[in-house]
Amino acid sequence: MPVYALGPVEPAIHPDAYVHPDAVVIGNVSVGAHSSIWPGAVLRGDDGRIEVGEPSVVIAVAAAHRRGTFDACSYAIERLKAIVPIWKKEVGRDGQWWVEGPREANPAHSVVLA
Repeated sequence: MPVYALGPVEPAIHPDAYVHPDAVVIGNVSVGAHSSIWPGAVLRGDDGRIEVGEPSVVIAVAAAHRRGTFDACSYAIERLKAIVPIWKKEVGRDGQWWVEGPREANPAHSVVLA
């Protein structure tokens, strides 16, 4: 896995984190326990710190046109919601509580993955 310092700042990767060999981590980045960075991801902390913790989801896509990136992000998060239990923190006048999300995805635009 390529991990690079940016000047004097080196990434901090927890021993229980997984960074795929085809991912790149540069500079002021912290990857917490039980986090995973998938193939093709590039995390580069230049002006601020990037912290990836256990409850984080980062989806990064590239396409020739903006619509394609929005569609791909929508597809990825809806697919994740369909296969992983998702909890949402609600905050109201009476306090805060956790609510389990639906186990089915919302309808997303069809995405052609090449």
